[in-house]
Amino acid sequence: MSKGVVNNMDVVETVRQRSRQTGRTHFDEMTGSFQSNVRGQRFQQLQITSVILDGNGAFEVGANSQLSGHLAVTLKARDVSFPLTLSGTLSDPKLDSGR
Repeated sequence: MSKGVVNNMDVVETVRQRSRQTGRTHFDEMTGSFQSNVRGQRFQQLQITSVILDGNGAFEVGANSQLSGHLAVTLKARDVSFPLTLSGTLSDPKLDSGR
C-alpha cells in the first residue's frame, strides 16, 4: 500500500513518549504478507516507512478481533530501534512501548 493512514494509534508519539498514544500514523509505504483462515488473519514481514519512521514486525487478528503482535520502529532522527507490542482489538488497538 502507498500513502495511507493507520487509525487509532500514533506510532511516532508512542515511541517518543514511551507510552501508549492514540491518534494516527501516516505512512508512505506498507508491505508484507497476509494469510487468512477460519482462526483469523496473519500479517507477516510487515514493513512500514515514512519520512519520520521505518518499522517492521508481524501481527495476528484472531477470529474474535483480538490483536497480538510486535513492531520494531526506528525514528529516523534518532536512528535507534524501539520495540512495541500490539494488543487489544480491531476497534480498540493498544500499542505499548513495554515501559
